[in-house]
Amino acid sequence: MTEYNIYCDENCHLEHDRQPIMVIGCIWCPEEADRQVVEE
Repeated sequence: MTEYNIYCDENCHLEHDRQPIMVIGCIWCPEEADRQVVEE
C-alpha cells in the first residue's frame, strides 16, 4: 500500500484580509518521493 504526504495552503483569510475570494490548494506525493519534492 502506498502512503501519501499531503501539503495544503490557503491564499488569504477572508475575515482579516477583506478579500472577496479565498483559494485553497494542495499537492500530494507518494511518501517515498517526499525528499525529492522538498529539494526541487
